[in-house]
Amino acid sequence: MHSYFFYQYGEREPEESNFEKDGLAWYAGDSGISIELLPDGRLVLQRTALLRNPLFYYSSEIFFAASTSWLELVQELGRRGIALLPDTFYLREYLARQCPFTRHTFCAGIFSLRNGETVVLEKGRYCSSSLETPALLDGECSLVPRLRSSLAYQLADIPLDRSCFHLSAGLDSSALVLLASQLHQSTVRTATCSLRGEGPGSEIEVVRKLENEFDLDLEVFDFHDADVFAVGRSLISEGIGFPIAHPSHLVRFMMDRDISRRGSSLIITGQGADEVLGGYGWYGEEYSDPARHEERIRVTAPEMIDRILGPVPPRGVDHHAPADSLHVLSMKARIQYDLWTVWEAWAYIDSSFSECFGVSYLNPFADSNLMASLLALPDEYRIRDGESKWLLREALKDIYPEYLLEQPKRGLRLDLKPYFLDFTCRDLTGEIFDSSAFSQQYLNCRECERMVRQTLDGKKNYGWQLWSLFLCGQAFELLKKNGLGQ
Repeated sequence: MHSYFFYQYGEREPEESNFEKDGLAWYAGDSGISIELLPDGRLVLQRTALLRNPLFYYSSEIFFAASTSWLELVQELGRRGIALLPDTFYLREYLARQCPFTRHTFCAGIFSLRNGETVVLEKGRYCSSSLETPALLDGECSLVPRLRSSLAYQLADIPLDRSCFHLSAGLDSSALVLLASQLHQSTVRTATCSLRGEGPGSEIEVVRKLENEFDLDLEVFDFHDADVFAVGRSLISEGIGFPIAHPSHLVRFMMDRDISRRGSSLIITGQGADEVLGGYGWYGEEYSDPARHEERIRVTAPEMIDRILGPVPPRGVDHHAPADSLHVLSMKARIQYDLWTVWEAWAYIDSSFSECFGVSYLNPFADSNLMASLLALPDEYRIRDGESKWLLREALKDIYPEYLLEQPKRGLRLDLKPYFLDFTCRDLTGEIFDSSAFSQQYLNCRECERMVRQTLDGKKNYGWQLWSLFLCGQAFELLKKNGLGQ
């Protein structure tokens, strides 16, 4: 259930729903989100570090409004006569970095309160902000968390008959499935999917081995014939509202929608393990070079963005590197960056999908207490002797089958190009750009047609850029449907 907050400056009390008042502060239940109205009229917004619940806000000289739902906030502003337009700064950052490190959202004036962030507003204007950095704490770690018992504790009381686990050949989801099977001594319901190209489908053989060896109830969803554009429209209009998503979020949308349709009300994922246990390839030493880090996170060159959106100077200031002044980026600095970007995006995805599908999510590795204790560990607990997720391998070495430990990391990747090849250049251009007035108002259509043509010809693969612009167009149509935008 969403929380909503509206305050007219000068009034004594705000309008709100699902907030609890304590003195001068209002709390969104036990979610770790607070809004404090100081005696001098300033507003202080706080969101606890490692919190997965979102908060979006808008502030003018007249009023302040906030909601845990981006679309609900958009609709409320529309009812109050506020015209909303796409934020060109966000468009540029989204194209540049997939999951950008920014408080901006698709709509100009609507901001996201990031996990660990405190924002101060004075007379309706942004005054200051700060961000907690739990991954960067340099303290002595005297206690190694009991990872296995923490995961088992969270899985012990789940309603097994109404639960479904994501399952891949990776160490994260399989750890949870194998632990649950051992704990409950019963059949565990699991799900994976098959797609075109490289991705989850490449792991089916290994997942089938797990199914047979541990007597799992496995469902493999086949998305080879999925209409990705129809699903993409649903992803925006029914799910997330605005384009924070990269293609792997589309896979989650299709999979979790089908899981919920089959009666599961609790979905368990391995999300969070990669960040705290060193699962990504870019936690290797070679990425400690800030230039290499910037190269890794950038997916679209600045000159290409200028060709698509025009060379308009972006407004706003959001730093992209974890620490711009450093010559060497520690592994913890890179982990912290991911907590503010990739992890933050997945947190919003879970929150949105939970509402959309009527399900709850359990992400045992993302438990805030467990994450905080794991982040405090020295790096050798994450990567040791060239092996990632060393602590997880050590904690579950007695139940992991040997063939699982040898599997490369793949994840829920989705290559859109094989799906685009079903279309002619003209038809694909129509699906992506002609389906929304967004392209005529904000994009260089000739450059967009060039990207389509080169992708279909095999000269380049602009699947990510084309998909991102398609989602932006659908978000623009959603604004128009709600009587907003121009």
